[in-house]
Amino acid sequence: MPIHPLTFEVARRASRIDAESKNKGAVIPFQDLIIGVTALEFGYGVAMLNIRHFGMNPNLVIYRL
Repeated sequence: MPIHPLTFEVARRASRIDAESKNKGAVIPFQDLIIGVTALEFGYGVAMLNIRHFGMNPNLVIYRL
């Protein structure tokens, strides 16, 4: 799997999702937010045991392990 840098687009999208989730009273931990948004930006899904925070990222494909 390639390593992708944190880009301006990822940071902007993450800040938008963070603001939307906080307005709804939910907080997504920073590391989960960045991982989820990076996956969205590059067209990946994520495979997780705990999907709670990743489920807050709209349109993110999540595979439960």
